[in-house]
Amino acid sequence: KERAVSVRSMTERASAGYPAAFGSQVVREAKKRGLDPRLVLAIMKQESQFKPNAKSPAAARGLLQLTFDAAQKYAGRAGLKITDEGLYQPATNIAVGSEYIAELSRMFAGLPEAIAASYNGGEDNVARWLGRSNQSDSGVFAAEVGFTESKGYVFKVMSFYRAYRQLYDSNLTRR
Repeated sequence: KERAVSVRSMTERASAGYPAAFGSQVVREAKKRGLDPRLVLAIMKQESQFKPNAKSPAAARGLLQLTFDAAQKYAGRAGLKITDEGLYQPATNIAVGSEYIAELSRMFAGLPEAIAASYNGGEDNVARWLGRSNQSDSGVFAAEVGFTESKGYVFKVMSFYRAYRQLYDSNLTRR
C-alpha cells in the first residue's frame, strides 16, 4: 500500500510536465486523420513546449513549429487557407501540423520513430535510414538515424510519447 501511494505521488508530480494542452483540438484533428493524439502532443511538447507564439531561428512558427512553406503544402488538405500570422493560431497550427504528421504516418507505415525522425530530419533522410535498418525494431531504426540532432529528437519525442500513453487514454482523458 505504501509503495502504491508513493508511485501514485510520483506519477502525479511527473504528469505536471505532460499537460494535454489544447486537448480537444488535438483529439479532433488527430482522430480525423487516424493519428494518436498522444503522438501529436509529444511532438508539440518537443517543438514548442505548448507555446502558440513560439518562433524558431529557421522561422518555424507556432505549436508544431511549421515553416510557411510546409504549412502551405498541407493547409489545403486540411481545408484551410494559411497566412503567416495564422500559424500562431492554435486551431490552425494543430490542423495543418496534424495533416503533415498524417502524411508522414502514411509514408512510414505509422512507425512513430520514423514519423518523429522525418518531422525533424526530412522524409528523404528517413527513407534512407529505414532502408539501412530492421524496420520493425524501433531501437535499431533509432540507431540508424544519421543526424545527431534528429537522433536526440527521436529519443525525446518517443520518451514523451511513452509518458503520454501512460498518463492518458487515446481521448486524452487522464488515466
